[in-house]
Amino acid sequence: NAMAGRLARQFSALTTWSAADRAILTDPSIDRVLETVLKRLPDVVPGDVLSVTVLEDRTLGLGRTYARAAAADARIRVDRTELSKEDIDALLARADRNSGVVCRSDVPPYLASVAELGATSVCLLPVILKGALVAVVAVGYRGATALSEDDRVHIGNVADRVAVALLAAERERQLYQQAHYDPLTGLPNRLYIEDRLAQDIAHSQREHQRLALLFIDLDRFKDINDTLGHASGDGLLRQVAARLQGCVRAADTVARLGGDEFTIVLTNIGSPRGAQMVAENVIRVLSEPIMLDGRETFASCSIGVTLYPDDGANSEELLRKADTAMYRAKQTGRGRYVFFEEQMNIEALDRVALEQDLRRALTRDEFVLHFQPQVDLRSRAVVGAEMLVRWAHPTRGLLTPDQFVAIAENAGLIESIGEHLLRKACAQHSRWRSEGIAPKRLAVNVSTRQLRQASFWELVQAALAAADMPAAALEIEITESLLLEDAPEVVANLARLEGMGVKVAIDDFGTGYSSLAYVKRLPIHVVKIDRTFMRDTPTSDDAATIVKTIVAMARSLRKEVIAEGVESSEQIAFLLAIGCHRGQGFAISRALPADEFGAYLRAQADGKSAQVL
Repeated sequence: NAMAGRLARQFSALTTWSAADRAILTDPSIDRVLETVLKRLPDVVPGDVLSVTVLEDRTLGLGRTYARAAAADARIRVDRTELSKEDIDALLARADRNSGVVCRSDVPPYLASVAELGATSVCLLPVILKGALVAVVAVGYRGATALSEDDRVHIGNVADRVAVALLAAERERQLYQQAHYDPLTGLPNRLYIEDRLAQDIAHSQREHQRLALLFIDLDRFKDINDTLGHASGDGLLRQVAARLQGCVRAADTVARLGGDEFTIVLTNIGSPRGAQMVAENVIRVLSEPIMLDGRETFASCSIGVTLYPDDGANSEELLRKADTAMYRAKQTGRGRYVFFEEQMNIEALDRVALEQDLRRALTRDEFVLHFQPQVDLRSRAVVGAEMLVRWAHPTRGLLTPDQFVAIAENAGLIESIGEHLLRKACAQHSRWRSEGIAPKRLAVNVSTRQLRQASFWELVQAALAAADMPAAALEIEITESLLLEDAPEVVANLARLEGMGVKVAIDDFGTGYSSLAYVKRLPIHVVKIDRTFMRDTPTSDDAATIVKTIVAMARSLRKEVIAEGVESSEQIAFLLAIGCHRGQGFAISRALPADEFGAYLRAQADGKSAQVL
């Protein structure tokens, strides 16, 4: 009979462990595994109360106790509990090295639910993983403890299953975390927010509530990465994430979609004003200084806002339209928010179509070069020319750069287009040189992305060689903001260009934040006064003072000066009076196609006075 009883318990134990193993494999949640174990355990281990305490916060000792009386119809109760540091240390220190079981003549306070179920003494088995206490298996008795060797083995098997279940649950949690959360900021990612947004939409529909989605994109984040490095860029993203979380309620969701794009889902807003207030707060908070590696940095953002049910019925539609509205915010000056309007959809589709056409424009050679003469204001003799590009679109006609350059930059086409135009300009200059009419210098605008390419100087060298064009005849125009970046690739390219004999000009000088120290330190040869100052000169004293200052500064640093946007004889007289002798603008000539500019140059070469066009 004793043998039969022991075999019956062993069979019950095997079926219990088998059921627990199946639960671990099919449903790794700890709740499901413990439910299986605690329901079957009375057939394996004699005791009056059975429990498993799982620690959820090992630092604070916080956890949950799953307890069940041994009666067949008893239910499992789950209670919050807290283990003191002394409790944890005692379990780790007093565990028997052979079995690991600790028997006590009382019930510790953290097992209050076991005591409430009638136990007065208890046997405990700590579950330890990597030296840390993760769970406690307990068998409670209404009298003295009475564990046999077989009981100790069975309790050990319980602990093993609990340990495996906790490892499986932790692995499942890690996989979920990796799939649904951004590792850099800890925020939910695109996969999570799409699912959460769908749930919030369903809830809003049931409750007849309004929901708002904010699509946030940092302005000029790439400049931070390129100038300060990716580590600083990552630090900026983490700080932005923390600030965004401080702008919303507990019920709202902040997520990072990727790169420098974030979203905020605002649930149960009474009116669009609620979304507007949050958008205004986000812009204000992100405009405050951010410290990166001991230096003060500023960030700004553009925000697109959509509303449910006004702008869409599903998450995909709301995200797409919010992205479209964000793009409009960037177009209209950045650092602002824009609510979606249906007209934006039409413009977005048009922008996509234009991008597709732009990809074909290179292979079809649809880019046309125009040239605006730069003259000596005293003699009107041509001393140079600036190359300006036009796109001869097959159906839209001749497009100016402001209609397609931004699209080319966003589509990652600007480097290819820039190289194509540089080669084309050099070839055109060589043709004029063969006729003996080439301008002394040809200026070509270069995008910021081009100059950040470490091999850019090699592209210039190849274009000059292919056209057999002297390096001194080429002038590369860069934007003033590029000087602030001081990126190693930019500095190296400028040095290489100077070494080749290529001139470098700062375009639109005076509109950015560049320091005279940059102009002095870097190999800059030409300063171009922005047309916005010339427009108000000489009628505006402020504009006139700025122009005078730029000219005086450039001359003191032995730099050449060119005034852009010269449109009247009064402006020419003013420039001559302050010592600026070079200019370009409609008072001299508009930008001309290559053949017309060639005729203009031939008229100059023939000694005829050039007609103002």
